[in-house]
Amino acid sequence: AGDGRLDARVVVENRGEETFEGHVLVDPGKGTGAKSTKVPVRVPAGGVSVAKAQIPIPKARPWSAERPVVLTAMASLTTGRSGNRVDVLSSRYGMRTVEVRDSKFLVNGQPTFLKAINWHEESAAHGRSMTRKEYDHELGHVLAMNLNGVRNCVYPRHPYTYDWADEHGVYVMDDTDNMWMNTEQIKLQTEQYGLSRAIALTMAWNNHNHPSVVIWCLQNESEIDPDGAPIYRAWLADMKAAVKAVDLAGRPVTWASSTSWDPAFDIADVVGFNEYFGYFYGTNEDLGPTLDAVHQNHPGKPIMITENGSWSFFGHHGPETEPGTEEWQAMNFRSHWAQCAERTDFVAGYFFWVLKDYKQRRGYNLEYNGISEMGTLAFDSRTKRLVYDEIRNATL
Repeated sequence: AGDGRLDARVVVENRGEETFEGHVLVDPGKGTGAKSTKVPVRVPAGGVSVAKAQIPIPKARPWSAERPVVLTAMASLTTGRSGNRVDVLSSRYGMRTVEVRDSKFLVNGQPTFLKAINWHEESAAHGRSMTRKEYDHELGHVLAMNLNGVRNCVYPRHPYTYDWADEHGVYVMDDTDNMWMNTEQIKLQTEQYGLSRAIALTMAWNNHNHPSVVIWCLQNESEIDPDGAPIYRAWLADMKAAVKAVDLAGRPVTWASSTSWDPAFDIADVVGFNEYFGYFYGTNEDLGPTLDAVHQNHPGKPIMITENGSWSFFGHHGPETEPGTEEWQAMNFRSHWAQCAERTDFVAGYFFWVLKDYKQRRGYNLEYNGISEMGTLAFDSRTKRLVYDEIRNATL
């Protein structure tokens, strides 16, 4: 829903042996100032039909991070002869628009900067089998750090997290499992298996109605072989087309590229890349000129830093010039944040890596029990590093 109108699609599947004829009654819900709309529907045996309704909702208040107004729509299916209700489905939603224009990322027509963070869905106590209390605690740090966004880095999250973001006014970059793919794998997916397309489509289908989800992310740091650029471009274009086919809201599409010179950035709605200047390569000061060059190459497209961060040994203090100290990690953040904040005419987001220390895949950081120490919090999700407060106090 956006601009005072609800655009609804109700999918009706007939598992019976006879053609179904009836109506779908679409109710936009309380607070919308709208009445229900009745749409006729005919579904052949074993078939599927889609009932469409565009309904003015003149009293609905827009959803935003500052005022997260969540509405509930309901669709009721009735038989044609008796008018009896045979099925009902409800969905929460919000009225808001998202678009890209003139290098700006616009929510409800207003330029918006995502001060955000990456996070992994796990707890020290229960791993990926988190409790609702643990979700509330983990995500509560987003609000405590004065952030307005999260990136569901490299895989979709539990449905509860999207409801939480809707209710608390947190923008979400939703993500897929396409991580560190190489050219051969990309070619196989695009030309034969289609799994990348399927998970991108599923991401958009499952989370389409959540107003908190404002941008789709298609892949993370996949390999770009100079000779494989056409394959890489076809892969991304295929996934983008799949997402756009089901997203009535027209959200922008991006990906977390491993390079600022991605050969497919022209396909993206928002240019997104991971950068670790001053940590893995180069110096912190390289970020600003890189952003300027990317903007020159892709004018009109907003840029988002989908990952940036560095590590520190928890509790290890010293000069900010010494790698591994909490002071060094905090200094790195300040430098990168400042260079983004100076360019908000075309930089629309910065996602810090990462909310808390996390367990890495087998073979990584074995001397630290497999834990990556790049978080603003220790693995217990409670003990803060210096960078936590640096992020909380950062302003544009």
